[in-house]
Amino acid sequence: MLVLKKIIPPFFFLFVFLVNFGNVFALDTTVTAYVNPTAPPLAPVITSPLNTEVTYTDSPNILVEGNSESFATIKVYVNSVYRGEVTAANGGLFSISTPLYLGQNIIYVTATNNLGTSPPSDTVEVFRDAPPAQPAQPSGVDESSQPVAEQTTPREPAGADKTPSAPTIESINDGDKTSSYNIVVSGHANGADSVEIYVNGGLVAKIFLDEDGFYSALVALKKGDNFIEVYAINKYGKSLSARVSIVVEDKEKDKNPITTLYISPDYLEEILLIICYTLLAILALMSLKKRQKSFGYPKH
Repeated sequence: MLVLKKIIPPFFFLFVFLVNFGNVFALDTTVTAYVNPTAPPLAPVITSPLNTEVTYTDSPNILVEGNSESFATIKVYVNSVYRGEVTAANGGLFSISTPLYLGQNIIYVTATNNLGTSPPSDTVEVFRDAPPAQPAQPSGVDESSQPVAEQTTPREPAGADKTPSAPTIESINDGDKTSSYNIVVSGHANGADSVEIYVNGGLVAKIFLDEDGFYSALVALKKGDNFIEVYAINKYGKSLSARVSIVVEDKEKDKNPITTLYISPDYLEEILLIICYTLLAILALMSLKKRQKSFGYPKH
């Protein structure tokens, strides 16, 4: 009986340690998940433009960038008016070009998943100045005394197709290869009000255009072949698509993967308990070794 009292406690601590040691592997699969499937997303964060100061520009558009839940739908509002949307890429990053009004622009975004919509992000302020006036070319002739040619607007032939022409994709060449799972798709769409971007058949961005027709969005890719299509849209319809393909290749480090464990504060208490159990198990083994000596057990 005395022997059992001396031997059972060390083995009890060892048993508890082994049971809890399995939680280390469980944590490895849970704390790396950033998407909470049981609730709407948290409010997204705009990282550019900065919300600590007013941003001044004479550009007709600005890139709105930030962080949110991976693959949430990010909707952009300027002066409380909806101005486009993009699906957050891998890691929750988002970036989308947004047209600006002359003067003050108060910008915020929301994030939506299949369970609801987040509160709005903090606002950022952008002030768009009028573009600088072009200097008048000097002339030795008094233009006020010259006859002015009559300005006429050419008539479009009856039945002319007023849908926009296919947009350009300028940031990616067809057949490009990359090791990144996120990529910027940008270009121009003349005569259009907006563009839609599709990746592998799924709509990932709807972007309103400025007077220059510029668009840009960060989109997520998958390993292997990816097909990107961009359509220009106006009130008369949708253009033919611009299409490119891009291949995501294995990163060199994927051949010898190194797992990084990101620890959520929610699991800190459990991790501390595991550390305590580990220390107790070490002490228990040391105690068992001493007891073996006291009972004259042979060394192994």
